[in-house]
Amino acid sequence: MSQKVNDPSLVTTSPTLFSAVVKLTALEDGLLPRTSGRLVNGAFLDILRTIDPNLSQQLHDWDGQKPYTVSPLRTRGRAKNGHLHVRAGQPASLRFTLLSDHIFTTLMHSLLSPLQQRPTEGPTLRLGEVAFGLTEFLTTPGSDPWAGYADLPGLQAKVGATETMTVEFASPTAFSLGKKGEAKRMELFPTPGLFFGSLARRWADCLPPELDPDAVQAYAEQAVVVSRYRMESQVYYLWQSPQLGGQGQVTYRLPADDEPRLARLLNLLVDLGFYSGVGAKTAFGMGQMRRLAA
Repeated sequence: MSQKVNDPSLVTTSPTLFSAVVKLTALEDGLLPRTSGRLVNGAFLDILRTIDPNLSQQLHDWDGQKPYTVSPLRTRGRAKNGHLHVRAGQPASLRFTLLSDHIFTTLMHSLLSPLQQRPTEGPTLRLGEVAFGLTEFLTTPGSDPWAGYADLPGLQAKVGATETMTVEFASPTAFSLGKKGEAKRMELFPTPGLFFGSLARRWADCLPPELDPDAVQAYAEQAVVVSRYRMESQVYYLWQSPQLGGQGQVTYRLPADDEPRLARLLNLLVDLGFYSGVGAKTAFGMGQMRRLAA
């Protein structure tokens, strides 16, 4: 078995962070699994493969948290008997976040090249047995609540040192606690230590400057409290096995006498989480999050 080797140049060369919302229309009737994160991840890599097969394979083989996230398919209707019934003409949307200029450029090229070759047809995307036509590709801040772009200096320039932060976990979110014997242990509630520690690890994996995730997690466990929450557990299917995750809203509160530098750092990590996701399986639709206005 070949060893997985990550290419740090993909995510450390002055990256711009992107959140792209893709508006779709179903082109045919069909059935999809109740949760589609695995299919969306496969479709994302297939899109990249049309332009850059090496990049697609490298991201497939990436060890650890990947430098992108995908959302589940968002569309009307509820799953029945383990499947979602999709009708031709039904609107839907996806979200891709990218921690790399190169991945974003390749994605855009992949999606737009069919328009150059067949202007009357437009790009399509297939999830399982259902083909979708792409109608909009939104990245401009304000074009959609989940769209946007930023670079690290820009995030740092605008971030404040607010004492409370309310976060929406828009898809099931879970945090790995490692293994006990052969069993994997997962925590469904985003405690301050797990939440900020996970975000700090995403920073350390993808962005300069250096950050000590263990120190951030220890500080958050000691200093940050949950002042309000509304969360519920949800079942999220990956392959054939169900994964539980927490979904809802949590408000985190820092001590009033906290150092402004540390408060700014935790606020910056929350803003980063809009692009990086948080917790486990973010490349398969879990851990989608954003800060809510106070």
